[in-house]
Amino acid sequence: MLDRESPFTPGSPVPVELFVGRTDVIEETLRYVRQAISGRQENIFLAGDRGIGKTSFASFLRHLVSIQDNVLGVHVFLGGVDTLEETVRRIFDKLLKATKGQTWFDNVKGLFGTHIESVGLFDISVSFKPPPDLQRDLVSNFPEALNNLLDKIGDKKRGLFIILDDING
Repeated sequence: MLDRESPFTPGSPVPVELFVGRTDVIEETLRYVRQAISGRQENIFLAGDRGIGKTSFASFLRHLVSIQDNVLGVHVFLGGVDTLEETVRRIFDKLLKATKGQTWFDNVKGLFGTHIESVGLFDISVSFKPPPDLQRDLVSNFPEALNNLLDKIGDKKRGLFIILDDING
C-alpha cells in the first residue's frame, strides 16, 4: 500500500515523468495507434476510478503520438455535453483550433465553410459554430467528414488521434 497521495487530480494533467511503470500500457496503446495509421480503425477506452490519472495518461499519449508518429492529436473535453451534435461540434472545433497557425490551415478551413468565427485581436483564435442543420448532417456523416479532413492534411499528418474525455461528467 502506498503511503503518499496520488499525484493525479481530475482536470490537471501531470508531467510525463510521473508515468513510470506504465511502459507496457504505453507500448500496447502505441501499437493500436500504429495499426490505425496503417489503415485499421482502432478505439481505446480508458476506465478507472476518479483521480487515477486517465486524463493525464490520455494527454501524455496525445503528445507522444503527435511527436513520434506525426499524427494530429486533439483532446476534447465533453463534460456537460448531452447530445451527439455538440460532441461532434466540439471534435471539429478542436481539430480546427489544432490546425490554426499551421501552413496548411487554409486547406482545413475550407472544410468548415462560413461557420468559423474568428475571436480576439487579429483573429488569433477560431471557433466552429455551425447551424443546427449542419450539426445534424455532421453527426450523420461523421466518418466521411473525418476522411475529408484527413484528405486535406494527409500530406502533412499521418492520421488523427482524438481523445474524448468525459471528465467529471
